[in-house]
Amino acid sequence: MVEALGCLGGALASVRVNRRESDLAGEPASADLAFAAGGAVALLGAGAAIRAVDDPPLGRLRSVLWLMSTASFAAFAGVLAARVWDFSGIGAAVAVAAAATAYAAALWWRSRAPLQHLAVFASAAVLAGTGLSQAWPGLRAWGPGLGIWGSPRCGL
Repeated sequence: MVEALGCLGGALASVRVNRRESDLAGEPASADLAFAAGGAVALLGAGAAIRAVDDPPLGRLRSVLWLMSTASFAAFAGVLAARVWDFSGIGAAVAVAAAATAYAAALWWRSRAPLQHLAVFASAAVLAGTGLSQAWPGLRAWGPGLGIWGSPRCGL
C-alpha cells in the first residue's frame, strides 16, 4: 500500500512539474527553472530518504521516484538550454540528453536498479541519435538510428 501511494504521489508531482511550461506560457524562464529544479530535488530527496536495504517494495518506490527526478531534471535542462542559453532545437536536445544521461548514470551507480538502468540506456540512446544528427545534419532519418544500434553497447 505504501509503495502504491508513494508511486501515485510521485507520478502526480512529476506530471505537474512537466506540465508547468504550458500552464505559464509567457512567464519568465526563471519560474520554469525553479519549478523543474524543485521537483527534481524533491523527488531525489524523497528517494534518498527511503532506506530500502531488505524491503523490495521500498526499493521499487525509490527507483520510481528517482526515475521521475530524472525526468524533472531533463525538463530543467531543456528550459535552461532552449530558453536561457537559446540553443537551437537539436542543440537543446543534445544538451538535455547529455545532462539526463549523466544524472541517470549517477543514480544508477548509487542503486543499480532496473529503472535507473533503463533511464541511462534511454537517455544515452537519445544522446547518440541527437549527437549524430547534430554532427551530420544531412543524414536521413535512419542515420541516427544506425548510430544508436551501432554503438558498442548494442552489439552491432
